Amino acid sequence: RDADWYTFQVGSDGAYYVDVYAERLGARADPFVAVYDKDGNVVSELDDYGHRVRALDGHLRDPYGQINLQKDKPYFLLIQDRYSRGGARYQYVLSVTGAEPDFQVNAMYGGYTAIRAGGTEFFDVVVDQRGGFNSPIKITAEGLPAGVKAHPCILSSTIHGQFVIEAEANAPMADTPIRLWATGTYEGREIRRELKFASPLTTQNGCRPMRELVLSVRE
Repeated sequence: RDADWYTFQVGSDGAYYVDVYAERLGARADPFVAVYDKDGNVVSELDDYGHRVRALDGHLRDPYGQINLQKDKPYFLLIQDRYSRGGARYQYVLSVTGAEPDFQVNAMYGGYTAIRAGGTEFFDVVVDQRGGFNSPIKITAEGLPAGVKAHPCILSSTIHGQFVIEAEANAPMADTPIRLWATGTYEGREIRRELKFASPLTTQNGCRPMRELVLSVRE
């Protein structure tokens, strides 16, 4: 039931990002964050974060957000469990950093992880842009089975799109692990990130993270 306080200053004016890792570490905490200036005024309050698009549920109990801070001014940051709980499973990691443009892309297959010869399937892709990244992102595939090709997918000024694959009529049957990649450019620097897959739940809304995706080709 601790209320943890941190005092800090920044070396330059500008945007900074507060990120708390709890659920992503397997901890049970549901933390919230509040940042105050030296006069006790609230600079920012942060709580749950994450996109919910179609069946893809990227919602986290972990707070994340951007705050604007001024150089050499003292700031006071409070972090506490939302329900004043505590214990050995309530660890967290707090990060306050400058703007580091980056992105994460998640993918969920639209129907089945099997594609019929002569047919098409698609993946819902959802982009989580961070640190001011706002450039187009190109989605590509790696390791597709023989006779299967991917259609180009470029996400620009949107967080959601669909990545389509197509199997030739004579594509041989196969069961192949595939990988999807997202590539973007920020100020001349290329950023490349592997997509994370999710599987829709059959008995309720939401999804479950997957370690990998095996794509099957069938007659």
